Amino acid sequence: NVNSLGATILGINNIQDANELNFFTDFQLSGEQLSALKPGERISIESSISLPRPNIRTTKRGVFTFQLHISPIVHLDDARNFLVHIEDVTSFHLERKSLLKEEMQYNAIFENVHEASPDEIKQVHKKKPE
Repeated sequence: NVNSLGATILGINNIQDANELNFFTDFQLSGEQLSALKPGERISIESSISLPRPNIRTTKRGVFTFQLHISPIVHLDDARNFLVHIEDVTSFHLERKSLLKEEMQYNAIFENVHEASPDEIKQVHKKKPE
């Protein structure tokens, strides 16, 4: 069962809709990750999910990246329940992608500076960030 805060992170308003969520399939855990949970190992993964899903009504639209920490609750050497901590890290990934793009542009300027005229260098230097 998903608690109300977990549902809110996913943009789910009705807690009953959250019960349609299957963390193992919707967040695409690999066979190796699923195998690690059975003996009681804790796993942490990042997973991207496209929302809304056919089985889940949500207010979120688009692709989101979540950090999942899944801890099995073991009873008599059998993990049947799981404690899942979920964090939306989408904005972090978008910012990182933007910074990498800017870094590549910055590096390209300096790699090609020897080919530029002094006037072209002045234009690049005066250009304001967008």
